[in-house]
This record gives sequence, C-alpha cells and structure tokens, in this order.
Amino acid sequence: MKLVARILILVTALASTAMAQNLPSYYPVGEKLDYGPIDQVVTAEHRIIIDDSSFVFSADLVVHSPESYSVSRARLRPGRWVTFRVDNNRVITEIWLMPITFDGYR
Repeated sequence: MKLVARILILVTALASTAMAQNLPSYYPVGEKLDYGPIDQVVTAEHRIIIDDSSFVFSADLVVHSPESYSVSRARLRPGRWVTFRVDNNRVITEIWLMPITFDGYR
C-alpha cells in the first residue's frame, strides 16, 4: 500500500511539477516509476543508494536534467531527488534529476 501511495504521489508531483516548471518532453509524466532522494553514489561499482535502497546502474545509464537530455553522472549527488526507471533485474537504466525546487516529501 505504501508503494502505491508513493507512486500516486510521484505521478501527481511529476504532472504538477511538469506544468509548473515546464519540464522538457523527455521527462516522464504519468508513468509509474520509482523516485527518492539520492543517499550515496559509488560510481566505480556502478551502484547508487536511493531512499535507503541499493541499486546497480547500467553501463549505458542515461541521466537527464531539466536543462539537458543527457548529463554527466557527476550530477548524481547525495540529497538530490530523482525519478528512475528500473529493469526486471533492479538495474537502473535511466534517471531524471528533479528540479532543485522539487520537494518529494510534500
């Protein structure tokens, strides 16, 4: 139930953020994706901890920002809110940096 609530919050937040912030068309709106604040990034191990959950990210990981379709993984920093796509093996294949003004705890 908690996951369903988080997904609904995310979809609503992305939709309202997209409208309020005029996010680019490559940002997911209406998709059921995971999200949370970054806790730690271990680039050498292709590992990232988001909202206390550990994930591996693919070698082909694409990181999106509101300013550019593809940005450096160096932009993945602790405290930054992200939304992300995970494959069936819990490997992150795509990450969208949320605007700095995004507060996922609302």
